[in-house]
Order: sequence, then C-alpha cells, then structure tokens
Amino acid sequence: MRQNWTDDRMDDLAQQVDAGFARVHGEIGSTGDELRGEIKDQGRELRQEIATLRKEQRTDLKHVESALRGELERLGGSLRGEMQQGDELLRGGMERLGGSLRGEMQELRAEVNARFDEMNGIVAASHRMMMQILGGLCVALIAAVATLISTVI
Repeated sequence: MRQNWTDDRMDDLAQQVDAGFARVHGEIGSTGDELRGEIKDQGRELRQEIATLRKEQRTDLKHVESALRGELERLGGSLRGEMQQGDELLRGGMERLGGSLRGEMQELRAEVNARFDEMNGIVAASHRMMMQILGGLCVALIAAVATLISTVI
C-alpha cells in the first residue's frame, strides 16, 4: 500500500520539502545578517583605529619637526656666532696682514657651507626616514585589513 504515491502523499512531501527549504533559508539569512553586522562593526572599529593612528602619527611628526627645527635653530645660532667671531678675527687680521687672510676667510666660509650642507643632509635623511616609517605603517595597516577581510569572507 505504501508503495503507491497518492496525491495526498505527494502534497505532504512537497509541504515538508518547502518547510525545510524555508527553515534553511531563514537560518542562512540570519547568519548572513549577523556576518554583515560583524563586518560593518569591524570596519567601523578599523576606521577608528586608523583615525587614531593618523592623529598619533601627526602628533609624533609635529614633535619631531619641532625638535628638528629647534636643533637647527640652535645650530644655526651657534654657527652664526662662530661666523661672527671668525669674521671679527679675520677683519682684525686683514688689517694687520692684508690680503693673505682672504684665503683663510674663504676656507672658513667653505667650512661653514659644509656644515650647513651637512645639516641639510641630516634634515633630508630624517624626512626620508619618517616617510619610510609612515609608508611601512600604511602597508602594515593595509595588510592587516586585507587579512581581516580574507578571514571574514
């Protein structure tokens, strides 16, 4: 008797299959909504962390820039003082010795120029280093985001 499929049995089977699909669809939909919510939450958290890091880096860079400016001003003032002393000495010596001191004056100026060139090199190297650090942090942050996204997906 059970071997024959009646219309009622077919209708019962169709209802059971439909109910099962509806249940599975509901579970998948709620799981998908949960995942979307988690991804959005993690995205917000990541944006906040990035904003915080940017603020911290800007603050750090301002401190480094301020320190470098202070150091340059200090060195510049010191060099100016040395130049003035050297100039005064040279002027007095030139009055005594005449043209022979012009060579020494040129050497002193060359030395001062070399010191300024050295300071410029230090500033340029510091700037490059800060940019490399910032670039490295950006790459690390992008890699972390990519890893996070790949683990969620």
